[in-house]
Amino acid sequence: MSPILRLATNPGGFDPRGDIRSASFIRELVKFGVEVARVNPTVTTRGETVISEFLNTLWSGGDERKGQAGLNQFFEGVKTSDERMKLLGFGDRLLDAAQLMQGQELQTQKKDAKFLSQLLNLGSAYAAINPTAAQDQTEFFLNSLWQSQSSQKGATELEDFLNRFDGDDQKLLNASRNRLQLLNSIPSPYIQEEIRDSSIINNWLNEAAFYGNLRLNLEDGKTIFDPGGFQEKIWQASTTQELRTVSHDFYNYVIPDNILVASNSTDKLIAQSEIWGGVGNGLGVLIGGTLTLAGGAFYFIVDKGGKIISTVFHSDEKDDRTVEEKVTDGAVGKLLEGAIPTDRAGNPLKPGQKKKEGDLENFVKPSNNPEQKQKQDIEQLAGEAGTPLKRIDTPRGKVQTTDLLDGGTAGAYPQATSTGERSTQINLRQKDSPTRKTIKIRYRDNRKATIVIPTV
Repeated sequence: MSPILRLATNPGGFDPRGDIRSASFIRELVKFGVEVARVNPTVTTRGETVISEFLNTLWSGGDERKGQAGLNQFFEGVKTSDERMKLLGFGDRLLDAAQLMQGQELQTQKKDAKFLSQLLNLGSAYAAINPTAAQDQTEFFLNSLWQSQSSQKGATELEDFLNRFDGDDQKLLNASRNRLQLLNSIPSPYIQEEIRDSSIINNWLNEAAFYGNLRLNLEDGKTIFDPGGFQEKIWQASTTQELRTVSHDFYNYVIPDNILVASNSTDKLIAQSEIWGGVGNGLGVLIGGTLTLAGGAFYFIVDKGGKIISTVFHSDEKDDRTVEEKVTDGAVGKLLEGAIPTDRAGNPLKPGQKKKEGDLENFVKPSNNPEQKQKQDIEQLAGEAGTPLKRIDTPRGKVQTTDLLDGGTAGAYPQATSTGERSTQINLRQKDSPTRKTIKIRYRDNRKATIVIPTV
């Protein structure tokens, strides 16, 4: 008897809902067990296996309680018997696709029981979202196999996804599963509707691979700026309880204090989309790049003191920015180098610090000569992404301005109205663009400088 079927039919087995009494469910379970047996997965008995590696536990003859817990976890997100049978069929196709991968470096891995366990767990998290077909044409293995398209097509797309990451593919699959489970647990109807689009899910998983590669290539003493600490927590979580804790903390971090969330039955409270900033912006920034621009987002690489060493722009495959917008965004990224992300008071952000409205878009940029630094910055910006500087007389003194290539503008002021300090304001993209951002840099003598980036 298959270890899966034996475990499921044992007294006190994995299914308290009565599925084992369903002939249809038993047929699907047997088919799934046969598919696993056909693969004849390679097991690893060295060391302590975790619950998520349930195939390795079952095929190695390990602790059945762990195997049972892993099988429970596999079915955890789907709520009805029909959904559980659909998940088993989806699992069959995931196993088929894995066996069809052609890459030489994957020939051993695709037989690994731990790898297959992580692949099935990712499929379970995807099924729990109850995804809809991609609105745009996309080469996404989970969407293809969920829609019962060609297993060979799914295999090619799965291999392409794994090739985006240079490290341990099991860690990528685990981190991807964690992302989907976290997003699916956010108690927001607005978010729950948005995450069902498989093209959006594809972008999130590609972001996971990109972040993973950044981690691998960091030099000593450098880290990825992660204000809430969620990127690393999502990447490392290995149990359902860990992920629930991260999800709870993430939700509390994102929702501003004293904000009431609108329900579907009233329009008197603030709309949920206004709180989250849209999946591609507010939520996407917090589990992806730190600063969202048109077509993608910046990641900040910082030193031990929290100073930005470099900015890395990343976009999904639908980056539709013009050449002018790309040049402008790149120039802005260089401008942020040397700055330190802070809260609104100019204090460096601490790991896990509660998000306030406007946080994550504030920076301090120390300088021994603020006047000279401001002059260098505006000249550099104009030289790389603008027109020749012009001088304009204003009540606050002479202002240097430039028209940016993306349709925006920038101006260096000798005095800010709020603090009296030197201030540079950058308006990205044309004024009527829904993705326009206004950046204000206040220069201080090695004390407090702030960049405020509201989305307009």
